[in-house]
Amino acid sequence: MKFQSKRYTIMRIEWEIPAGRVEDGESKEEAARRECIEETGCTVKNLKFYVAKIHLMECLIVYVMFLL
Repeated sequence: MKFQSKRYTIMRIEWEIPAGRVEDGESKEEAARRECIEETGCTVKNLKFYVAKIHLMECLIVYVMFLL
């Protein structure tokens, strides 16, 4: 799912992918559903884990998951 959002730092509309973190006791699929609702207002069903990628950055580790 992608959605458009106004980015006030650059003063234009950009495409985004809902993102967030997995809370304690929450599955990857539950976190994805919650983030979609929080960021887009849309509910999603029947999610399945697809792939994950770890990005090592200077001061943090970013774990990216894609669910279908």
